[in-house]
Amino acid sequence: MSYDLLLRGGTVIDPSQGLHAPRDVAISGDAIAAVAEQIPESQAARVVNVTGKLVTPGLIDAHCHVFYGVGIGCIADTDCLLRGTTTVVEGGAPGTGSFAGFRKYVAEPSRTRVFAEVNLSTVGMVDLKWSEFAAFNHVDVDAAIRCVEENRDIVIGIKLRVSAPIVGGNPFLYLKAARQAADAAGTKLVVHIGESVASVPEILPYFKAGDMLVHCFTGRRHGILDGKGHVHDAVWGAHEAGVLFDSSSGGNHFSFDVTRKAIEQGFLPDIISTDITMPTAKDPRFHMPLMMTRHLALGMTMDQVVQASTVNPARALDRVPKLGTLQVGAPADVTVLDLEEGEWLLPDTEGQEMTVTRRFEPALTVLKGSVVREPN
Repeated sequence: MSYDLLLRGGTVIDPSQGLHAPRDVAISGDAIAAVAEQIPESQAARVVNVTGKLVTPGLIDAHCHVFYGVGIGCIADTDCLLRGTTTVVEGGAPGTGSFAGFRKYVAEPSRTRVFAEVNLSTVGMVDLKWSEFAAFNHVDVDAAIRCVEENRDIVIGIKLRVSAPIVGGNPFLYLKAARQAADAAGTKLVVHIGESVASVPEILPYFKAGDMLVHCFTGRRHGILDGKGHVHDAVWGAHEAGVLFDSSSGGNHFSFDVTRKAIEQGFLPDIISTDITMPTAKDPRFHMPLMMTRHLALGMTMDQVVQASTVNPARALDRVPKLGTLQVGAPADVTVLDLEEGEWLLPDTEGQEMTVTRRFEPALTVLKGSVVREPN
């Protein structure tokens, strides 16, 4: 037999190849072996019929919290992997003082592919009732640089939250330190906005190509829209210069109104992520397919939604060759989705609701060639 696993009869959506068509997907070991219109079942040790379903590269959640047992972290293998996500990025819960523990007790034992951003704070997000910068001496640029250098295989950036309750009335002091650390370590800067005393146009000068602005569709003050509901000129300029924008919903940072207006103006998020935490993970339908459903209903095409959930975050991570694709030789990470039709009422995080008629639901997940979630 030529293949270990054959996913037969699904509609493959792989934006990296411009592919959206019925295809069979064959896997050998931990790699994609073939994608073709018809692959004989006799060539595979196991065949899974996914007719009527969508087959995408394994979903990548570029912003979540999986430092389980510390702060609000959920469990990557149960709360992400079993919900269709094969790769996650811990969004800055571990600080420099706790990163070794995160690596040993979360990243390394997890079956899920786990990467992380290191918090500029030495403390990190241990207790959200308190700021990680309760004292400025929690900023240690040298420690952040060392942490990146010692964990470059899994660290993808320096994380900073610039909300007023976190950094007070002078976010620029912290932005300057984070910029210094990212530049010296040769990594990206990742900034959470929302409730900042500074506007997005005031913050963006600290960004460079490849850096990420998180919660770009927040409904809180100082978002990406100006007072007339238009995307700020500075936002357009930063995006054209290579700054990445992540919608990263979470439980507090996703406005239907802001998202709809931005998409109508042609501003699309580069990355779709969940910002899942222990509280939101209690809802079994809080997952990447839900975030994809929201963006589809608000005006993005299916291919655009899949691209922002697979190939774009994989390129931002830049750690695993061909991750986020179904190209031959790519890691055999595959998400199979049901696209259900009906009528459902979905809320945003600002108290608004929207009726959707199509929704994505996870059906089957393959990680490194192994089926980790069976079909419904």
